[in-house]
Amino acid sequence: MIPSTSCQQHDLFGEDGFEKMVASIEKTLGIYDLAQFTPR
Repeated sequence: MIPSTSCQQHDLFGEDGFEKMVASIEKTLGIYDLAQFTPR
């Protein structure tokens, strides 16, 4: 059986590691605040 993606992410990055890594990249790129892209 092939391991699930979330299981692989946990093995590679630890608990919440993948989410924290993505959040860090989003902040670096300035795209973490979706409100700035939402029309008013």
